[in-house]
Amino acid sequence: MADKVAGVPLAKTAEQTVNNGVKAAPKAAEGNPAFRMMGLPNIKAKLPSRNWMIFLSITGSFAAAVYYDKRETSRLQKKYCDMVAPLSEVILPTTTMPRKMTIYLQAPPADGLRNAREHFYEYVKPVLVAGAMDWDVVEGRREGDLRFGAAEKIRRYRRKAEGLDEDTVEPTKDQIVAEQRERVGCVDEAGVKGDLVVGRHAWKEYLRGTHEGWLGPLKEPVQLEQTDDVKQHIDGAPSLGDAAVKAATDLTMKDTPPTASSGSSTTTNSNSIVFDSNADDSANTAPESLPDPPKEEAPVKPKLTKPDPYISTSAYPTATLPSSMPGSLGPTIAIPLPHLLGFWNFPIRIYRFLNRRYVAEEIFSRTAAAVLASHREFQNSDIDYLSHEEKEWHKSVRKPKADSEAEEGAVQQEKKERLWLDEVVVDDRVTSRMRVFELPAEGQLPVSNLERNNTQQPAWTYQGGASTNKE
Repeated sequence: MADKVAGVPLAKTAEQTVNNGVKAAPKAAEGNPAFRMMGLPNIKAKLPSRNWMIFLSITGSFAAAVYYDKRETSRLQKKYCDMVAPLSEVILPTTTMPRKMTIYLQAPPADGLRNAREHFYEYVKPVLVAGAMDWDVVEGRREGDLRFGAAEKIRRYRRKAEGLDEDTVEPTKDQIVAEQRERVGCVDEAGVKGDLVVGRHAWKEYLRGTHEGWLGPLKEPVQLEQTDDVKQHIDGAPSLGDAAVKAATDLTMKDTPPTASSGSSTTTNSNSIVFDSNADDSANTAPESLPDPPKEEAPVKPKLTKPDPYISTSAYPTATLPSSMPGSLGPTIAIPLPHLLGFWNFPIRIYRFLNRRYVAEEIFSRTAAAVLASHREFQNSDIDYLSHEEKEWHKSVRKPKADSEAEEGAVQQEKKERLWLDEVVVDDRVTSRMRVFELPAEGQLPVSNLERNNTQQPAWTYQGGASTNKE
């Protein structure tokens, strides 16, 4: 046969292949010549390995969850910002200041104030800006700061309303600015104001400070120190008995003539001198043996803690309401502040990080209710706002505080009030005048809340504001 030579098949030429109708096998792809000249490998399309598949699946799923959560959060933020946006389109007179709210920020337990600030900037501030709202911030770094700030604002209002002399009280920066605005005829916008309290711990201090401001005295009560007739003597410390014995001894030594046995320097008949070894002789004393001059004590640093409450919770029923207290106080609302610490809580923190949109929606809705001035009466159940956050506080908050300032030999003071751990005690006379911001059911928002008008009565304000008329 022509195709075989000695039983070995011959290679077919290209012409024979074409003539027979069979195409030759294509050559392997050599890749892009430009990449080949640069030394890059010839990358072939194939599935990644098992390890790469695991890595890409985990990172891709986590990135997708983060992206989805942020997208939904942005969508919810736009929804509530658009809800309050009509308020920012109303033009106010040049002599009218926009509505102003008061924000209460407190450092989370066992953490710093920065987390509370970032929480406010991320969730609360966008809605306030969209509604053209102004605000003041009352910050606290330690337990009791917000309580004192809320109570002090009420006391300042009471002093002004009752016409008491405030010459001895140094005016604050806000008071100076308010006086300057009154002189030029600048007034605040009429309408309902209010307070936004961030966190459960701040909410408890806010309620305590509100009751202290209205039910407590205007001046800090003087605490009389209890002194016992007989004090216990401490070893190594001088006492009143030692001073009396020393004074009696000195008096006896003056009345008694000196003798040789007494150790004083005298002249006898034998012209001998008896030397007193205990006498002070500055000429024979070496300079090295002189006592060191007393060192000046360092100045005592002022305490960073705020004063104790002016009134205790047990004195609420016997306290009288001031005549300057209005019929209704400014509405308020508590903003959630989830804050969980600890290494073993890391899985829970990751889950919350991927589902922040739920907390964001709750904060957006409550802030929008404050901007739209939609409120209701205060209920007893509102005292337990955000009570679930107390279970997540760090364990260091529940440790008893040692009284390092107790005097030597004195009995330690009674257990001080723990605002974050103690139960909230309220008075019905105060809570009956309080209001809470809340959005009505969807589609039932009154149109009047979306319009700024000057027909409303001027609002009373001490930390947010409220109408002076009873509802």
